[in-house]
Amino acid sequence: MKKFKFQLQSLMTIREWDEQNARQELGRVNALIGDLEGQLEALELEKRATNDSWLSRSEQTFSAGQRRVLDSSMHEMEVRVRDLTTRLNETQQKRLDALKELEAASRRKKIVENLKEKRLAEYKAAYDKHEANEIEDSIYGRRNNILQS
Repeated sequence: MKKFKFQLQSLMTIREWDEQNARQELGRVNALIGDLEGQLEALELEKRATNDSWLSRSEQTFSAGQRRVLDSSMHEMEVRVRDLTTRLNETQQKRLDALKELEAASRRKKIVENLKEKRLAEYKAAYDKHEANEIEDSIYGRRNNILQS
């Protein structure tokens, strides 16, 4: 009997590549989220430090120029925080999409794996039946030879 060969092995390889690519995309998006969260945290710390330094000097009088610089600095930080928050939200949506794609790729791969297991079980059953028939033929063949002599 011929050796077992899964006819859809190339499809299974493609499904494995799809799953691997989906995992890599998810990892890339997770790294980007971590980077954006780190930038957002650093910006929040910078904003707090600027605010604290302003409050520590609140007993001093500020010139109009100093006040404008401080206001524009705080406004610029708030705009950057909003931009980072928007990018973070968009990236988190990409993460959800990447998770869905990974789940779909895993399901497609599992379908082919299950088909391979089913075909292998069918092959094993046919192989066992073939072996049993050969054993049976050899036993009956010898018995017939003994009876004929």
